[in-house]
Amino acid sequence: MPDNYLALLKKEYTYLTHKYKLKTDTMPAAQWQFFRLRPANFPTIRIAQFTAFLHQNSHVFDFFLHNDVAQFYKKLAVRQSIYWQKHYDFGKPTQGTIPGLGKTSIENILINTTVPLLVAYGKLKDEQMYIDKALEILQKLPAEHNKITRLWASLGLKVNHAFDAQALIELFNHFCSKKQCLTCNIGIALMKKI
Repeated sequence: MPDNYLALLKKEYTYLTHKYKLKTDTMPAAQWQFFRLRPANFPTIRIAQFTAFLHQNSHVFDFFLHNDVAQFYKKLAVRQSIYWQKHYDFGKPTQGTIPGLGKTSIENILINTTVPLLVAYGKLKDEQMYIDKALEILQKLPAEHNKITRLWASLGLKVNHAFDAQALIELFNHFCSKKQCLTCNIGIALMKKI
């Protein structure tokens, strides 16, 4: 069965490539990561969600600079187009409906994209308010639950919010994973207990 949506996208791509003299290099299919991902996290779905976000928010940089956490949750909770609500990949329909970005995905975007962007921009412009805003966002988001934060919690450290989680992940990556316990105040304190 022909996929009319795919045919329309190919036609549009060909037209825009010619009109704007775009490079036509394509990413090899082997580089698309689908293995060990839940279907809602497939790159095709994430690109469709990002496209929906861009369609609704034409000034992306300003969006990240001038919104608060509540507005981020509201505006990042986008639903991809109807086609991508019913397909994980081109020409492969699914039985159910694929959801839009969920709370955890939005929090990951804020932690891994918005916060570093605000810090980098604050440093570039020498404006502390952007760095303070990044820290405020981390303090308003719940802590991530992953292997590293569970390890710290098992040692008795409270992980109250994303700020704590990010700090502990950085400590783990900088000291623990490199076996630098003797240069880490927490490592030294833990060894004194032993």
